[in-house]
Amino acid sequence: IWETIHGIGATEVGVSLVEQSDGSILVGGYRNSSGLSQGYFLKFDSSGRVVNDIVMSSTDNRIITGLTLSDDGSVYVAGETSNSSGSTSGFILNTTDNGSVNWEKTVTSTGSVSLTAIIYADHGIVTAGYTETSSNGDDFLIQALNTSGELVE
Repeated sequence: IWETIHGIGATEVGVSLVEQSDGSILVGGYRNSSGLSQGYFLKFDSSGRVVNDIVMSSTDNRIITGLTLSDDGSVYVAGETSNSSGSTSGFILNTTDNGSVNWEKTVTSTGSVSLTAIIYADHGIVTAGYTETSSNGDDFLIQALNTSGELVE
């Protein structure tokens, strides 16, 4: 059993984690420095040593809220991004565990969108979250997508 504290002097928050087949752990979350939140994930080996520290740089605030692994070991990431005007949208991306992004999709609606969870199931991905709709406040949002990030009809 191990414990690791990792930081660079900014606020860093781990939100989601997943174990890979080799026993390593991926932790997703965000790092906030100078008022800008940047999504990031860390890869720890089975002894708790940091193997990768990947920051998903953006000019907008970006928070990773969910991670899941596919059968082939690629990583699917869900989260939210917001710009200076306060508009929030969800995002889904597929990446390797070293941070190379294969594809990224933005999830929008008539109001703000936040994705809060993601799973790999039946050779596709399912995301959950919420969207702000008219005067009803926030409503539950769930999406089934193929492994290319396209909605399943």
